[in-house]
Amino acid sequence: MGLVVAALLAYHLPILGLRGDWLAGPAFGAVVLAGVLAGEISVPRPASDLRSATLATRQIRDYLPRGNRTLLAVLLAALAALLTAMAVLAVSHPVGRRGIHFVCGDVTEIIPAASVGMPAVTATTLTLVGSAALCLPVLRKIVGRPPIAAGSEGAARDAALREGSAHAVFYAWGCLLASSLFTSALVVHVLFGGLAYACTSWWLTPMDVAAYLAMAMGGSAFVYLLTKLTHQPYYRQAAA
Repeated sequence: MGLVVAALLAYHLPILGLRGDWLAGPAFGAVVLAGVLAGEISVPRPASDLRSATLATRQIRDYLPRGNRTLLAVLLAALAALLTAMAVLAVSHPVGRRGIHFVCGDVTEIIPAASVGMPAVTATTLTLVGSAALCLPVLRKIVGRPPIAAGSEGAARDAALREGSAHAVFYAWGCLLASSLFTSALVVHVLFGGLAYACTSWWLTPMDVAAYLAMAMGGSAFVYLLTKLTHQPYYRQAAA
């Protein structure tokens, strides 16, 4: 479903006046995350005639993959820097009736108003913040749900399932973050790549180079995180 939605948006299908290709990445990641969250919310409570109570301290951070927290922090910092640059551009270059005008020699280049501006930056930011807000109660549900069985063997199986569920939510939000970074950087390159070497504005070339680096970072991270999401060893170990 995420691929279908992203493919439709990639063909510049406008949504509320925004470029569809800019929203393709966040839309794909949002669909993937929604599927994971729906799956975790629908996990039923353990059904048993005999239940026993145990006292245990669980924290969300104990079930998140430690090795990939830095990766998500770097992706988030890169996306924040890119969106901030686009927001500064939108504020410092007032949008006219048709768009933002760049004078390149004797030619005036026009970037459509819907291509760059605060609406696109706001849409991406709200998607990330809103999705993170949705992940928090699901993670709290995963950590706080009743154990599936008593005893040392049951506790180990329960911990494996609980950790696998938390990892799935973590990697799904990471896919949303990485895909958002990739498509945002791609749009920046498409908009300014051709102007970077023709116009005299000093900031266009560094911005295009930064967009290339962000595309490489977001694309490779997306493939890695999606692979981690779809190859969860904890469920297979617990089921065995």
